[in-house]
Amino acid sequence: WRYKVGADYSFAQGVEPAQGLSGPVGQDAWLLPVEQYRKLPGVEDATRVGDYVALPARGDLPKMRLLGVDRLDLPRVIYWRDEYAPESLGELLNHLAQPNGLLVTRKFLEQSTLALGDTLELSALMEEGGQQMSFVITGVFDQFPTMYEDEATVVIANLDYVFDQCGGAQPHSIWLRTQPDVDPWQLRQDI
Repeated sequence: WRYKVGADYSFAQGVEPAQGLSGPVGQDAWLLPVEQYRKLPGVEDATRVGDYVALPARGDLPKMRLLGVDRLDLPRVIYWRDEYAPESLGELLNHLAQPNGLLVTRKFLEQSTLALGDTLELSALMEEGGQQMSFVITGVFDQFPTMYEDEATVVIANLDYVFDQCGGAQPHSIWLRTQPDVDPWQLRQDI
């Protein structure tokens, strides 16, 4: 379940829940600073994660699921196992220090004939329409929580870069690390 959710608890406020996921919906609540969620009873830490559909400029590449992550907060929250990537989570996320850095799966690299250092142009579908973004492939992974390769090709980017390219914050999810004894129903009410 942690792999499916990504963390102990995740939700998207202010947007309709993603297929198969549920969460509270509140008008513009996604604009709250992530620090507000860290103050909730039973919450140890929180991070932002954007989940968007992206279309590559190259017509021979598949539609993608673009995950935008906060590279500094994510390691404290995410459910992670060492076998998900050829390097540690910290090293992997350091590749996103290059603002337009992009992490892709090894399988994608093999099938696309792209390599580390290559540029990949994506059009991310946002509420206002498509937003063209240019990325440089900086790292590889094999698995990432919430990713199922038979459903979509997943790529991971720096969330702040995605927001900058779109002219500001976009709807996104909040992932939480919670205390082991937290009551999920009470947490939902607190949120």
